[in-house]
Amino acid sequence: MKINTKKLLSLLFVLCCLAMLLPESLGMLLPQPKAAANEILAPAPVWRDKEGQWNLSALTELSDYLADRFAFRQPMISLWSHLHALSGSSPEPQVLQGRDGWLYYTETLPDFSGVSLPADALAHIANNLSLMQEAAKTAGADFVFVIAPNKNSLYPDKMPDRFPARHAQSSAAQLLPLLAQRGVSAADLFAVFGAQDEVLYYALDSHWNARGAALGADAILAAFNRESDFFTAPFSGTQPHRGDLYEMLYPTGKLCEDDPLPAAPFRHQTKGDPRGGEAITIETDCEGVNETLFCWRDSFGNALYPYLAESFSHATFSRSASYDLRRAEGADCVILEIVERNLPRLWENALLFAAPDREMPEAREMTASLSASSSDSKGWLQISLALPRELLSGNTPPLLVLNGQAYACCVNAMEDTELALISACVAGETPNSLALIIEQNGELFRYPVELNPEMTGETP
Repeated sequence: MKINTKKLLSLLFVLCCLAMLLPESLGMLLPQPKAAANEILAPAPVWRDKEGQWNLSALTELSDYLADRFAFRQPMISLWSHLHALSGSSPEPQVLQGRDGWLYYTETLPDFSGVSLPADALAHIANNLSLMQEAAKTAGADFVFVIAPNKNSLYPDKMPDRFPARHAQSSAAQLLPLLAQRGVSAADLFAVFGAQDEVLYYALDSHWNARGAALGADAILAAFNRESDFFTAPFSGTQPHRGDLYEMLYPTGKLCEDDPLPAAPFRHQTKGDPRGGEAITIETDCEGVNETLFCWRDSFGNALYPYLAESFSHATFSRSASYDLRRAEGADCVILEIVERNLPRLWENALLFAAPDREMPEAREMTASLSASSSDSKGWLQISLALPRELLSGNTPPLLVLNGQAYACCVNAMEDTELALISACVAGETPNSLALIIEQNGELFRYPVELNPEMTGETP
C-alpha cells in the first residue's frame, strides 16, 4: 500500500496541535487561581441584557474572560518575567525593573523625571485645599493634608540610569511651598523620611513598610500638635510580606520580604476591615484617648491607619475619591492623604465643602454675562461655570456673589484643557441674583451670571 506522505504529515501536524491544546483544555477544568496583585479579571460574559436583548459584545467579553483565565497562565507569566529579568527589563508595563532586584511602579516616572502639573493648576490646588481647611475649621475640625511619597522619590539610587532624577521639579516639590504660603497644614513626609538613614519602603512593593507607616503617623499627628512615638517604640519580630509589584511580575512566586512588627499590640477595635486595609470604609474605636478622626486615604493607608486609630476614640478611614467634607461632620480632625503619583486627581476632581464667605470687594462692573449651572447636592446648592484658564489668576480664588453675599470658589480642570471649572457649594438658597468676581492683572472684574435652565438638576 502506497503511503501518501503529504496526508501523513498533515495528520501528524493536526495530532501535534491537539496534543499541545489538550493539557490547556483539560487545565480549564481545574480550579483557577485568584487575581494577582492589582489585577482585575474580566467578568463572565452576559448573553442577554435586562430587557432580554442579545448582547452583541458577548463574544468579545467571552474572549476577554477566557484570556484572563486560561490554564497555566500565571506560571507562564512568571516564567516570562524571569526571562526578561535576565536583561534587566520587565514584561509588565506597570512595573519597572530597578537595580539589585528593586521594583518600581512605572506610573511614578513623571514625578521622578520632574514632569509636573502646570503652574496655574498647582496654584488652584493649593487654593482649593486652603479653602477646604477653612471650611473644616468653620465646622470645628483641624485639617492636615498629606502626600505619601513615591518610592523612587525617596530611594532613587536603585533606579535605572536611563531615567534622570529631577524630583525637585515635580508637582509635589512645587506644591508644598504653595501650601505653606497659604497656611495649609501639611505633613512634609519627604523631609521626614529624607532625614532617616533606614530604608522604610519595601524593595518589591510600591509602599512603605510597617516602620515607614509608623514614621508617617508620627509626622501626621505632629501636624495636629499631638505627640506620638510609634516609630521610636520597640519593634520585635517580623512577618512575611509579598510585594504588590513582585506579584504582578511573578504571580506564582513565593519570595517575601520581612515586615517589622511593633512589640506592643494595637489597642483599638476595628470594624469593616476583612481584607487587611483594602475595605472602602474602615471604622475603629479606641479606649483611653480623646477626639474623633475622619481620614481620606489610599493604599498607603493600609499600613498607616492602625497607628492613627490608636490616637482617636473613634476614627473613620475612607478610600472614596469623593472628597465631600460633609462625610467628616462631627469629626475633630480631618486628614486628606494621597500618594504623590495621584496628585493630578486633586486638579481633575472638585473638593466638596461649604464655600467660605468673603467680604464684598470693590470690582469693575462688566456688561457681558456668563452662563452657569446649578444642582441640588443633598441640601447644598452647587453653582458651576466654565471659563478659559487664561482668565483665572492662580493667586486669588474667584468669588461667587449669590444674593449679595460673596463666596470663595474652587477651580478645577475640565476635559477641554483650555477651560477650567469654577464651583461653589452653599446651604440651599434660591439664587435670585448671581455674579462672578475674578482677578485679572491685579484688578477685580464683576460679571453678571445667568443660570442655564438646561444645565440644572440634582447630583447624587
